[in-house]
Amino acid sequence: MASPLRQAGLFGIARESRYFLGLLLCAGLLISLDVRGVTPPISAVSVLTYHNDNFRTGQNTNEAILTPANVATTNFARLFSQTVDGYVFAEPLIVANVNMPGQGVRNVLFIATEHDSVYAFDADKTNSAPLWKTNFLNPAAGITTVPRVDTGSSEIAVEIGITGTPVIDPISGTIYVEAKTKEVSGLITNYVHRLHALDITTGAERFGGPAIITATVSGNGDGSNGGSLDFNGLRHLNRCALLLHNGVVYVAYASLGDKTPYHGWLFGYDASTLAQVYVFNSNPNGADSGFWESGCGPATDTNGNIFISTGNGTYDGPVNNDYGDSLLKFSTTNGLALADYFTPHDQDALNSKDLDFGSGGMMVLPDEAGSATHPHLLVCAGKQGTIYLVDRENLTQFNTPDDLIVQEMPSNILKSWGAPAYFDHTIYYVGASDVLKAFSISNAVLGETIVSNTLVYGSTGASPSVSASGTSNGIVWAVGITDHFLHAYNATNVATEIGSGQNLIASVKFSVATVANGKVYVGITNSVFVFGLKTPTISTQPQGVKVIAGNNATFSVTAVSTAAPLQFQWFRNNNPLLNQTNASLSVTNVQVTDGGAYTVVVSDNFGSALSVIALLNITGITKNSDGTATVAFLGTAGQKYHLEAAASLTPPIVWTPLSGSATNAPPGGLWQFTDSQAMNYTNRFYRSVSP
Repeated sequence: MASPLRQAGLFGIARESRYFLGLLLCAGLLISLDVRGVTPPISAVSVLTYHNDNFRTGQNTNEAILTPANVATTNFARLFSQTVDGYVFAEPLIVANVNMPGQGVRNVLFIATEHDSVYAFDADKTNSAPLWKTNFLNPAAGITTVPRVDTGSSEIAVEIGITGTPVIDPISGTIYVEAKTKEVSGLITNYVHRLHALDITTGAERFGGPAIITATVSGNGDGSNGGSLDFNGLRHLNRCALLLHNGVVYVAYASLGDKTPYHGWLFGYDASTLAQVYVFNSNPNGADSGFWESGCGPATDTNGNIFISTGNGTYDGPVNNDYGDSLLKFSTTNGLALADYFTPHDQDALNSKDLDFGSGGMMVLPDEAGSATHPHLLVCAGKQGTIYLVDRENLTQFNTPDDLIVQEMPSNILKSWGAPAYFDHTIYYVGASDVLKAFSISNAVLGETIVSNTLVYGSTGASPSVSASGTSNGIVWAVGITDHFLHAYNATNVATEIGSGQNLIASVKFSVATVANGKVYVGITNSVFVFGLKTPTISTQPQGVKVIAGNNATFSVTAVSTAAPLQFQWFRNNNPLLNQTNASLSVTNVQVTDGGAYTVVVSDNFGSALSVIALLNITGITKNSDGTATVAFLGTAGQKYHLEAAASLTPPIVWTPLSGSATNAPPGGLWQFTDSQAMNYTNRFYRSVSP
């Protein structure tokens, strides 16, 4: 059969080489075929450090799968969990597209535990065995984790091993981990901290590691001896996340449970050799002033400066180099040098009342939050609940009777025991025993506060994180420590919680939700829970097609999944189409018999999703094998039409109504009628008429 002809409202198909049947459409419009391309593949996202970046913003703005709409459905749920051998206080990290030896390319989930183990799992696979596991203990040689009873503190249950979040260098393929051990040899017991550099593909030690972390500085502070102050392995804990910056790994320390003597120690190690290159003590001639920040960590700005805050302790500033309750800025241009600091005017009161300035993490804000006068900002908060907005270029040091920083919002949150997050001119905080709050920021001014619903978080609050696609589909995530639930909120209005939360069973304090590639990873006791969409989500539904008989029609669907690969099966009128298992379906040389309802089922490892119905509407004439002709066109559903025929279009045209053709167009509007007399005519033209 030859190709269909089309000119000036006349449509027909060749009956023989010299003859054609035509259709004059007097009702309805023909719409050109709409062929939609397949959406380009989504680039996988890596989360290599605490709170997503060295600014500690907590935002992943490349999340293309999770949206407020699909997270609100029952399709969002716990997909699987990965069981590990200890508590997980460190934030889970993700590296995308890792070529694992003998195991192919994987998105890899890295988990560090208090049992001094590091795991690498397939980030997308249900309850899989580890790709590798490395443990730093050797009980036979007297090397164990540190029992809680040894520390005299109950802040960390059972045992102390790896607490701070590791950091990953994707260029060298190395994950850096700080681990604490108890080592007994005969009658001698030592508490040792080590920096490990592990190959992310095998877990093997690199660069001659690990390096033992220790140092002695000059000072007469608490625990010193003869003008020297040693790093105390038992009393110090790496709660802060590690920082990788300009080829140096930074590790910060405070106490565990305020057991003295302790100080704030900041170490720097060459990332390629593990040689110690920097040591800083925040209080060499006083007491305390640890770096802990509820698990956050040092932050950097675009000029290479490092920022970190201290907790309770002695403050006398440059007089004796003691910086309790202070925000410290380090230049790294020529080594590590203290360049500036901010200490609240009421530091003495904060210290005496155990209201650590450095109990919460700080965040370096993007320049869009600043002003011409203050373009470079940082925000932080402590146990007092005051939010401090400071100019990174002038921290203003210590002033009385008032601070000289950009802005303070006193007691706006109830104690900060966590890190804030940022998204689209908004700062998010969850204070201790408080609700989620969102603060607008523009032109270097913290403005309106939007409060979430009545859900009150536990005594340590939460560290929110954000997922979004650019500035769209923003979701704020927070881990509840009291109710043991993962909560999600609309980032543009946190008064609206999305769904009813996801049960974590046994969450741990300071826990942070890691969001990447359509999944949410949360560390709990002895496990990491993984949440996502149980079944694929169809992002672009197949569209109905209106086509002239004899032409081609194409349907397509796009879908996202947390459990690739996707599989497709197309159906026509609920009947499966043989070998039609791609994301697109092409119907060539369309005939009236091809018309109907087309759907596709998209499946992955967790389930399947059914598309909406896409109608194939055929407009034109089909010559049937018995000599009859079927006329079809798209009308208005429920509207009555009848068909008239003519043997010639030469005036005067004689149109004859066809008996039995007066019928209503069905749902969808595709009106059809078969002319049983068509075989009796060399030429036959039709028109539809609506009364």
